[in-house]
Amino acid sequence: MALVARYFDIVVVSSKLPFKSVQDVIAFAKANPNKLNFGSPGIGTSVHLAGELFKSMAHVDMIHVPYKGTAPALTDLLSGQIQIMFSTVPAAVPFILGGQLRALAITSAQRSTAFPDLPTVAEAGVPGFFVEGWYGVLAPAGTAAEIVNLLNASVEKAIRSSAFKTIEANEGLTFAPGTPEDFGRYLQSEAARWRDVVKDAHIQAQ
Repeated sequence: MALVARYFDIVVVSSKLPFKSVQDVIAFAKANPNKLNFGSPGIGTSVHLAGELFKSMAHVDMIHVPYKGTAPALTDLLSGQIQIMFSTVPAAVPFILGGQLRALAITSAQRSTAFPDLPTVAEAGVPGFFVEGWYGVLAPAGTAAEIVNLLNASVEKAIRSSAFKTIEANEGLTFAPGTPEDFGRYLQSEAARWRDVVKDAHIQAQ
C-alpha cells in the first residue's frame, strides 16, 4: 500500500582492530580465508544477508556467527569474539560515538547526510553493492483501490511532517513516499534479489 522509509546498515569493526577501511577488511579476508567472523542477530536477518552478499560480491570467505538478537552480537564484537558486523544504525551509533567501534562504510546506494564522511560499501571497494531495509504499510488483499489510495495519501502526508524529519535524522532513515504501484514493484524486485542471495548462500530457515 505504501512504502514509508528505507534504511541502511553500517559496517563496523572493533576499534581495537587495525582495519581502517573496507579494503583493509577485504585484503585481510583474501589473505586469511575464514579467519574473519561476522555476526548477526540471527540466520536470515537483513544483517546476515548483508554479510552474505558482501562475501559474494567481494569474493572473500568469512564465517557467519548467528546470535539471538543484536545485543549479544554487539557484545561479542566489542570483546573481539567476532570481527565485523553489518549493524543497524541505532544499535551501533552509541558505540561509534563512544569510540569502541569504528565505522567503515554504509550499505546504501548513496551517502547519507547523517554520516557524510562515510563512504558507501560500493565506493569503498565493492562496486554495485547496496543493502537497504524498509518500512511499509500493507493492506489485506482485495482492499478497494479507493481505500488503498486514501491510506497511501495519508501515509505520505504524515511522513512529510516535521516530526518524521526528526526520526529521519536520528535513525538513519530515508523517507520514500510513492504510489501503491511503486511499492508493489519495489517489493517484487527486493524479493527476487534476496531470493538469489539466500539460494547462493544455502541459507535455510531454522
